[in-house]
Amino acid sequence: MQIVKMNKLCIILMLGLSIFLQGCKISGVITYNDVPVNGIGVSITNGILTYHTTTDSTGRYTFDLEQDNWVITPFNHVYTFLTENKFGKWGDKDVDNINFEAVNKEPFLPSKHGFRFSNSFSGEPFPRGEQSGKIIARLLKLIGAETETFGLCGGMSASALDFYMTGVPRPEGYYSGPNEGELYNELYYRQFDSLGGQKTVGPVINIVLNHTINYNENSTDLVKLAYWLIQAPDDGEGSMLDMSKTELHSILNYLDNGEIVPIFMVMHKSSEVNWDNFMSHLNNHQVLVYDYEEDTDQSVIHLNIYDPHYPYYHFDLNKGMNKYWADKVIIEIKLDSNRDIVYMRHLIETGMPITHQVHGIYISRHIIGDPHDPTLRIRPEISSQF
Repeated sequence: MQIVKMNKLCIILMLGLSIFLQGCKISGVITYNDVPVNGIGVSITNGILTYHTTTDSTGRYTFDLEQDNWVITPFNHVYTFLTENKFGKWGDKDVDNINFEAVNKEPFLPSKHGFRFSNSFSGEPFPRGEQSGKIIARLLKLIGAETETFGLCGGMSASALDFYMTGVPRPEGYYSGPNEGELYNELYYRQFDSLGGQKTVGPVINIVLNHTINYNENSTDLVKLAYWLIQAPDDGEGSMLDMSKTELHSILNYLDNGEIVPIFMVMHKSSEVNWDNFMSHLNNHQVLVYDYEEDTDQSVIHLNIYDPHYPYYHFDLNKGMNKYWADKVIIEIKLDSNRDIVYMRHLIETGMPITHQVHGIYISRHIIGDPHDPTLRIRPEISSQF
C-alpha cells in the first residue's frame, strides 16, 4: 500500500516537473506607424542561453521558454526601436503582449540597401518549369531576339525595394550575385511583375506579331513603353518629354511623402524606332528613385537613384575595385520657366562623369504594391529560405 502511494507521488512530481520544463509561450507584435512589420529579428537571453526568431507577416514573434529572467531585444538593418529591449521574469504562464514599436526607418541608400552585384546575367533567363518563361522564350526565338546575356534591372530594383520595405532579412547571394536558385528566381519573377506579369503577354504578342498597340490608362508598363517608343513624337505636345512632365510631378509627390519610386527610363528617341527595329530598342532601363534635390532657381532637378548597373564597388582602372559609385548616380532634369522639361540625362558623378541622354521617365506602377504586405512583394518560397 505504501509503495502505491509513493508511485502516485512520483507521478504527480514528474507531471509537475514536466509542465515546468515545457515552459510557456512568450510573444508580441512589432509595428511601424501602427502597421505590423514582417522579418524583424528578435533575440531573447537569460545571460546563458540565447534564442533568435523573426516576426511573421502579422508582425508577431513567439518563443517557447522555461521560467527565468529574460531580456528580449528586436534588431533589424532598417529600423530602430522606441524601446531597445524589455526584460522580466517570464515562463510560468503565456504572455502575448511584449510589443515593440519601430520609430525610425533608416533612409534608403544604394550602397547599403542595393544589391552588390551588377545587372548582368548569362545563360537561361527563365526559371525551370516556368510556363510563362517558356512562352516568352519561344516568342524571342521566333522573332530572332534571343540573347546570351541579359539584365534584370526591374527585378533587381523591385527586390531591393521589397527587402528594404518589408524588413525581410537579406538572402544568401545578396553581396556576391546569384547564378541560380531562389534569389535568382525572385529577381526573375519581380522582373516579370515590373513589366506587367501575365497581363502583358497577350498584348506584347499582339504588338510583335500584328504591329498593333492598344494603349489606355490600364495598359501594362511594357505596353506603355511600346506606345511611347512607336507613337510618341520627339517634340511638342504628346512627346515623351511632355508626358514625362506629368510623371515627374507624381514622382516628386511620392518622394515628398517619404516613398521610394520605381521608374522606367526610356533611352531611345521615338524617331529612332520603327516596327522593323522595335525589338532591338527594348533595352531601356528600370531604377529606384529614393530622393531628389532642386537648385535654388528651380531650373534643375536631380533625382537620386539606385541603378542596378552600378553596385557598391565599381572597377576603377587607376585605383582598382574601390570606386564608391552606388550613391552617386542621378537623373539630371533641366526645366524651363514654365517647368517644362528641356532635357534629361543619366549621370554618374565620378571624377570623369558618365552621361547618357534620357528621353522619357514614367513610374513602374506594377511594383509599388503595398509596401508592408510581404505576401504581395516577396514570395513565400524565398521568404522561408532565411
